Amino acid sequence: MSIIAIAEGIGAQANANIDASMTNGLSVISVISTYLALQEAWSKLSNQDAEDVYQAQMDVPGNPGGTAAVAAAMQKQTNDSQNSTVSTGKLDNIIQEQKANEQSLSNSMTAIFNTEEPVNQLLRATSGAIQQLL
Repeated sequence: MSIIAIAEGIGAQANANIDASMTNGLSVISVISTYLALQEAWSKLSNQDAEDVYQAQMDVPGNPGGTAAVAAAMQKQTNDSQNSTVSTGKLDNIIQEQKANEQSLSNSMTAIFNTEEPVNQLLRATSGAIQQLL
């Protein structure tokens, strides 16, 4: 096997890793965009829930049915909070997995560079020897 073929193989692997890294990076940006929009929506809902609880508590004096309204508003607030944690938590897990993938690709590219550099040195030495023969 020639040195040039080895260098071409290493270069092809490096290109594949760069492509994978770029694709991974773009998918992370997409997931983060979704995550931020979801966080914003849950934040608005949480604020509305807090207002609803406050309003229900203000209506309680002199209203025997008011405590049920407060309980219902508080339960809705709790449910929304739990759902928010679950939905954003799943996206956060995806983001963390993508971060680990990116680190793995980075480590792989470093390994390829460490393999490629000695081959490049050998190619330079071979080229130099050929030039001296000519």
